[in-house]
Amino acid sequence: MNNIINLSRFGKLLKSDLISKKSSILTITLTIVGVLLFYNLVLPYNILSVNYHPTGFIFLLFLGGIWISSRGFKHLHDKASNYFYLTLPCSNFEKFLVKLVLTSIIYAVAILALYTFFYWVLAAISLVFFRHNYFIVTPFLTTTWKTIWLYIVVQSIFLLGSIYFKKLPLIKTILTAACVGIILFILLAIIAKAFFNGFLISAFPWTPHLISTHSATIRAFHYIFWILLAPFCWVVTYFRLKEIEV
Repeated sequence: MNNIINLSRFGKLLKSDLISKKSSILTITLTIVGVLLFYNLVLPYNILSVNYHPTGFIFLLFLGGIWISSRGFKHLHDKASNYFYLTLPCSNFEKFLVKLVLTSIIYAVAILALYTFFYWVLAAISLVFFRHNYFIVTPFLTTTWKTIWLYIVVQSIFLLGSIYFKKLPLIKTILTAACVGIILFILLAIIAKAFFNGFLISAFPWTPHLISTHSATIRAFHYIFWILLAPFCWVVTYFRLKEIEV
């Protein structure tokens, strides 16, 4: 394609992908509602903590999102469907972007909306039948959006794994990520110890002091995870998709 992205093509591809998975979306939605309903029947006072500890939202976001992301490019490893997908009249970037948006932003927002709507309904029932007034403000919590950003970072790893591993992508991605994380942490510790004699001067103006090797390693690992990891995984995933098409 001459244009790396065309909004019209992107929209059509996104719509097509959603329509092709409408039965799966319905099944997942009913499953989530069933799980939430069961959870609140077992723990009827859970609604009191929804605005402070949205455990159910975090559980559904990560468990479902990681599973979906690990299957994001499953069709590429299926000889019966990969030819059709690879010959779609759109750019590689549009194909990649659709998968990324679906498994990260759309999934996260959809789960948040479903979770919040469920508790709004539950709060309305509680008000009508038990005269208990609950204000559910989950979408407006700072922790909610921090959790979503953490999810986007984590799911980028599994989206990458889905395009590299043909079989057992979820398990293989977890194993690979654990190994890479341990090796990276050790390398950062060795570099800090070898080149800075056990101490580093913080490069950030708001912390202008010496920090120990262990603390420096933790901070470096922290910044790599929160800032660099997701873009790195996205770039590698995109180029892997280009390789497969060639």
